[in-house]
Amino acid sequence: MKVIHVLNHFLPQQTAGTEIYTWALSKALLDLNFDIKVLIPNYGSTTDEAYSYDDICVIKFSDPTPIDRELILGQKQSLGIDSFRKILELEKPEIIHFHEIGSGNGVTINHLITAKNLGLKVIVTFHLAGYSCMTGGLINSKNQICDGKYHLYDCTKCVLSKKGVKVGNEILSKTSVLISKSEFSTLNWNNRLGTLLGTAEIIQNHNTRLHQIIRFSDRVVTLTDWYKEVLIKNNIEENKIRTVYQGLSNYKKIKSQVRKDKKVLNLVYVGRITEIKGIHILIRAIESIKDQEITLSIFGEDDNTSYGSELKIKTENNPKIIWKGKIPPNEVREEIAKYDLLCLCTTITEMSPLVFLEARSVGVPIIASNVLGNAKLIEDNSNGFLFDFNNIKSLSRKLIEIINNPILLEQVSLRKTEIFTFNDIALEYSKIYSEL
Repeated sequence: MKVIHVLNHFLPQQTAGTEIYTWALSKALLDLNFDIKVLIPNYGSTTDEAYSYDDICVIKFSDPTPIDRELILGQKQSLGIDSFRKILELEKPEIIHFHEIGSGNGVTINHLITAKNLGLKVIVTFHLAGYSCMTGGLINSKNQICDGKYHLYDCTKCVLSKKGVKVGNEILSKTSVLISKSEFSTLNWNNRLGTLLGTAEIIQNHNTRLHQIIRFSDRVVTLTDWYKEVLIKNNIEENKIRTVYQGLSNYKKIKSQVRKDKKVLNLVYVGRITEIKGIHILIRAIESIKDQEITLSIFGEDDNTSYGSELKIKTENNPKIIWKGKIPPNEVREEIAKYDLLCLCTTITEMSPLVFLEARSVGVPIIASNVLGNAKLIEDNSNGFLFDFNNIKSLSRKLIEIINNPILLEQVSLRKTEIFTFNDIALEYSKIYSEL
């Protein structure tokens, strides 16, 4: 059976969760004798290209679309659609498996519809909560965890709040919702006021796109039970949803030695150096702990903004903060095993971070912000530790509690976790492919 995986980027140019997941799944499916290829946009180019990565054929379809406001708002179609269609017609896959679908730039709903119109069987894996939540974070305008159910007025208030609109938020939200119910669109004004007043329209379009994904897909896959529940709350057909849990690409037993030096608590962060990951919160919490021995090692790649560089400058004279740089995916588990506690201080709800499973597989406890995804996976002081998200004082208190009670780490590290590998995941996907 021939399967083509579609996403916005792939290894080695970009190394993030979705890319690693697609690579590991592709390798495991190849071992099951599937014919596998990866298809990504060739941004800014009028020609198709191809390359091989770890024995996986990667095709880049030409996509010279200039990025502008219309594209970002989904008001115009990508110029890469024709190239995308021609490649599918040439390759003739039985299954096309999408791992990303955006609003304007890159892979969009139009690519999915194109594949469906060619008579292909279509699967979408939801790697992020952003398909149902416009902000992607499932944190509402009151800075509380949201249940994920779509409500136009509440979602408009939330999005405007995230854009910094605090004063007059309710009036602007109500006005935006009223405008969205008319045939008039302020998005055509091409200015900030028009965009703010058009927020409800943008959210409506976002929700419409979710239901289009479901309509034109044969199956959609969630990585967690809780996100399946969110989709069902939003009137998604349950019979189209399958859940395939996150797994490890190469599992071998590695044992941590928790609290190797009981006088020092050694923390580790592994992931992208980006603001939503909350690294600034973690650093400030450590800086506030004056009379305790604690260190933080940070592994990861900058997101090409000033965020990472500014944090490095601010901490360059702090011996507690050590910047370690990028780490190869196959070395992550072995590196995590050297530390006492993995930190996930994300400021949004993440689906199922791979590093979470990597830490648990080597017996290293996790401290995480109390957002929906983490709260579904961690019971505080039982199989991990939780702190109030976006709350430096809460994180500091929890770290001090752990330092003063080393037995807590030992108890948590002894909790057994069921580990899935991508061999298991590939078998689950092969069952889903066979259903179609």
